[in-house]
Amino acid sequence: MPEFHHSRIKGITASGLIYMDDQDKEVFIDFFVCKNNWVNYANESDSFAGNHRSVESTNCVSFRDAFAEPRYIEFCTVPTTRFVYPYRRNFIEKLRKLSSSKAYVLFKETNDLIKKYGWSTFDMG
Repeated sequence: MPEFHHSRIKGITASGLIYMDDQDKEVFIDFFVCKNNWVNYANESDSFAGNHRSVESTNCVSFRDAFAEPRYIEFCTVPTTRFVYPYRRNFIEKLRKLSSSKAYVLFKETNDLIKKYGWSTFDMG
């Protein structure tokens, strides 16, 4: 699975996300394709009990985990594409054994932009 630092994300639109890959080439992640892939994954997985999901019943395009180290948002591309949010903790965060608040702010900002355009992410944490 390709994994990139979130700073590689260059934009999020109603139809998808644009990022720069390891060769500094612009790559487009199509949210409509991700939605189809998410439905296929959820229907084939034993991890998702319940009704058979349809493309019409969801707008989910990725998985997210705010409690993982580092935090991530993983899009349902083939193979999946993960963006990580790693940051060093400040002194107080280390003392209290808390995660980096800066990482959370940036993670939430990305997730909020995805939601702004009508898409959703599946919470893994």
